[in-house]
Amino acid sequence: MTLMTQKSITFTTFDGLEDFDTILVGKTNKGVCALYFGANVDTVFSRLQEDFKGATLTCDAQALADEMTGIIAILQGVLTIEEFGFSFDIESGTTFQQKVWQALCTIPTGQTRTYGEIAVQIGDSKAARAVGTACGQNPIALLIPCHRVVPSTGGVGNYAYGAPMKEMLLIQEQDEAFTPVPSVRSASMGQAAA
Repeated sequence: MTLMTQKSITFTTFDGLEDFDTILVGKTNKGVCALYFGANVDTVFSRLQEDFKGATLTCDAQALADEMTGIIAILQGVLTIEEFGFSFDIESGTTFQQKVWQALCTIPTGQTRTYGEIAVQIGDSKAARAVGTACGQNPIALLIPCHRVVPSTGGVGNYAYGAPMKEMLLIQEQDEAFTPVPSVRSASMGQAAA
C-alpha cells in the first residue's frame, strides 16, 4: 500500500526495547507519518520504502530523538499516548481513513471501542468492516491507537503486529500501577509533552 509520494521523510530506528524488537519512526515537516515495529532494521525500513514510494528518505536519529524518547516512554508505561504531544501527518490516507484515524484518537487510554462504534462515530453505521481495514492500514500504529478498537463479539481482534502485542498494549493501558522509569524522561521529553 503506497501512502504518499514526493515527500521528504526523516526517520530513525531503535533496537533493544524488550518485547518490541526494532522500532522505526518517520516524520515529514508536518509531523509523525510512520511508526513501525519489526524483527530488524531491514524489515521496518523495507516497509517505509514500500509505503512511501517516491519519498526522499533521510536517516537522522538526532532529528527524531524527542519523538523516539516519547514512543519508548509510552511503551514502558511512563507516558500516555495523549501526553505524547507531537503532531501527525495523516494526509496520506483517504478521506475515510483520516476520519477513522481521527476517531481513534478520541478513545481515552484504558478504554476500547468496537469497530461498529467507530463506524457510528464517523457517521457510517454500516462501515464496521471498513473501519477494521482502515485500522489495519494505520501507518502510525500505537500513536493513533488502533489497538483500542476491538470486535463486538469479544476478544482483542486483529492487529498489524499480532494479537499478543495488541493484548499487551491494552493490558498495559488498563494497569494503573505503572512504575515510571526515570531514565526515559529527558529534559527535552518534558518540553515535548507539555
